[in-house]
Amino acid sequence: MKKQSSIVNYQSLANISPFNKGGLRGIFNHRFSTINYFSSKGFSLVEVMVAAIILGVSLMAIYAVYIKTFEASGRAESKTVATSLAQETMENVINRPYNN
Repeated sequence: MKKQSSIVNYQSLANISPFNKGGLRGIFNHRFSTINYFSSKGFSLVEVMVAAIILGVSLMAIYAVYIKTFEASGRAESKTVATSLAQETMENVINRPYNN
């Protein structure tokens, strides 16, 4: 019967180790390669934050356009009222009888 050696052959362990290639990059890749980010259900915090930022910027742009439109509408209404008053005044002046 052969006696088994209790000495570990580190050279053979280095060949089967997932960390033997790439140094720290190999360790990093192996550590995170087992996590499957794409099959998880739901949204990550980063995705939610990006969506919130996009939504916020979009709402700010829509609000700015709304305010400008509201201001332009107010100016147009003021011009319409001023034009109506001017026309009414001119009609009153034209319809007065001519007296020296």
